[in-house]
Amino acid sequence: MNVHPLPDRFTPHTVVVRVLRGAGGMGKVYAEPVSRRAFVVEEQRLVRNPAGEEVVSSTQVYCDFDDEAPPGSLVTVWPGTAGQREAEVIASGRAAHPRLPAYQTLSLT
Repeated sequence: MNVHPLPDRFTPHTVVVRVLRGAGGMGKVYAEPVSRRAFVVEEQRLVRNPAGEEVVSSTQVYCDFDDEAPPGSLVTVWPGTAGQREAEVIASGRAAHPRLPAYQTLSLT
């Protein structure tokens, strides 16, 4: 499916993502940080993690459909502000439509 990216007006915020690449003897391994356009909402929601357990998500990040950020990746919201914090991706979901912008939702700790 050919997806349409989110227009700039739908992504007024910037987040910094460090994609989880795996784990080794020294712990988790992350890719270099990458800035991405997004829409950030701080709201508590109950979500399921990859193990199926219910976990409270404090923040949801809406970003482009093709942005890579699997569970376990780290996302910094509100970079450069007093509210800056780094949170882990608990779960993600995608939505696409042939004529509407496609997006991805990242649920963060």
